[in-house]
Amino acid sequence: MIFCDPHSPWQHPTNEHTNGLLRRWFLKGTSLDLNPLRLADIEDNLNWMPRRLHHWHSAADIYTQLTRNHQ
Repeated sequence: MIFCDPHSPWQHPTNEHTNGLLRRWFLKGTSLDLNPLRLADIEDNLNWMPRRLHHWHSAADIYTQLTRNHQ
């Protein structure tokens, strides 16, 4: 799971939301010793999930747009 830096309360909501999303795949007590392909699949799901924060674009969409403009 993700943890906040000390004395950084503004990080808590993002971390709690991300931890909640990770709970869709990892129940409490689940061993994280998983197949790397399975972890990559979960990573792709999270990166391509549309987010309200990004006006319903995915993080991967935004990253692609930003890197396309800097080539």
